[in-house]
Amino acid sequence: MKAQQGKPYTVSFFGSISLVLAILMYLYATTFNPEEVQAFFTMLILLIVGVLLSFIMVGIKFIPFTFKSLSQDLVSTLGCFMSVYFLNRIVVAQIGISPMGELAFGILAGVSEEWFFRLWLCAWVHKITRSMLIAIFVSSFTWAIFHIARYGANMGLIWLVFFVGLPLGYFTLIYRSADGPTFGHMLVNFLARK
Repeated sequence: MKAQQGKPYTVSFFGSISLVLAILMYLYATTFNPEEVQAFFTMLILLIVGVLLSFIMVGIKFIPFTFKSLSQDLVSTLGCFMSVYFLNRIVVAQIGISPMGELAFGILAGVSEEWFFRLWLCAWVHKITRSMLIAIFVSSFTWAIFHIARYGANMGLIWLVFFVGLPLGYFTLIYRSADGPTFGHMLVNFLARK
């Protein structure tokens, strides 16, 4: 399957809801647990930068609800869910915050990472190189390096994160949307924290 050249990257109605949900979860968690603000701040900055760069450099468009976008979101969510679920079953990471804080952090991380590493970075690299392979590789590699802060220098885990990022980038480019990867990532993070 080839990425559709010229078609804009989009954020569906449900993708917009995930953005609002991530911000609300950040506000909830940091309001009721102010000592956890530091844990959330990196994800909030990543989300803001991802949103801004997506608008400026990729030219994303918000689209209304359609059944076509819903069906594409469901297919890519399933594929991405399976990839991230595989990673979260192997790696158990403790964040060191309250259980509700971990849940909020997981949802915020899913949205933030997908908007930054897939909707902006993967789409932008694809836009300038016209190569799906390079775009997917660069975004997966950068995402894996970002996780050194979480997993340390454990190269086995870093490689695992890299390989999990490959299908996330693929679905983003094929459907010209990071909605599926975002939903899949959020859903796994939600289930893993329960």
